[in-house]
Amino acid sequence: MASHMTSLKNGVLSSWRGRRALSVFFAVLLAATFVIAQTPPAFNSAKTASAAPEHPITLEQLRTLVQQERAIEPMKQLTLQEAERQRKTLPPWFPSSVWDAVEKRIMAIDIPAVLLPTYQRYLSRENADAMILFFQGPRGAQIAEHFTQREAASAYSGTSGAATTARALDETSRSGDIGLAAKRMSELSPEDQKRVFDAKQVVVNTWKAISDETAVFYDNLVNNEIQNEIAAHNRELVTAKQVYLRKSTSSNPAQH
Repeated sequence: MASHMTSLKNGVLSSWRGRRALSVFFAVLLAATFVIAQTPPAFNSAKTASAAPEHPITLEQLRTLVQQERAIEPMKQLTLQEAERQRKTLPPWFPSSVWDAVEKRIMAIDIPAVLLPTYQRYLSRENADAMILFFQGPRGAQIAEHFTQREAASAYSGTSGAATTARALDETSRSGDIGLAAKRMSELSPEDQKRVFDAKQVVVNTWKAISDETAVFYDNLVNNEIQNEIAAHNRELVTAKQVYLRKSTSSNPAQH
């Protein structure tokens, strides 16, 4: 029976990995406006980050960005959507209450906290402050909301990682948000514009790595949480299968 539980877990996890629908998109949306915004010649001196920043982005900053971009809810919905799809593939004896516990566990994941180390390899506190500043105010909020909506739609369609962001970037580049970004920049002081464009250079050079790494990490984390929750209910699952098989055998004696 233990081997069957292992097979069950492996089957669920393999199926989950194969979907790759759970793209992470909250911080890489910054590339959208930064890629499409034109950099004034005076700001072209920004250096490309080649190593982890000395003072990396903090959890508080990442949470602020996530809140500005309203991205957690779409990602949670993607997770729940995939969990419900998996529910339909479970064997008939699998208790619904156990899968409820699985869903509760993966929906409780603190996404900014678990993904912080990835962002800290690429973004500094200074970068984060500039991003937070850019997305403040009505225009900044509108830019963030538009791109999050595009990336969520791309993820729902089945893309993941950098492919999801690339598709949303393409749609953004053909939208009216280019002008919106320019208007938002005009609201900033020359000093703040310089800070934003310095952050832009870092984001433009790292968004693909951030997007792919966070997507893979999050998928693997969800897989581990599923495995751990199923293992915690191993005795319940064993009993549920035994009861199911006994009922099945008694109702179909010819199979014996």
